[in-house]
Amino acid sequence: MLLGKPILQKVHFEPVVDLNASALQGIRALIEPATGREFDLLINTGSLMPSRLREMLVDAVLEAWPHNFTEALQT
Repeated sequence: MLLGKPILQKVHFEPVVDLNASALQGIRALIEPATGREFDLLINTGSLMPSRLREMLVDAVLEAWPHNFTEALQT
């Protein structure tokens, strides 16, 4: 419950965003390593759990990528 109550509507994200925008740098910082060779090493050595990366990415997207609940999250 991100807003402190159940969400009864679907989340609709803006279809296109500029990943260079300062608000989206956290998402970009998670995506870039996850698509590189170093990521395989982190996963294979157990230094990074895929489920934790997924949680971090979901949190970052909900907080930074504009959607129909953005205003409610900011208040």
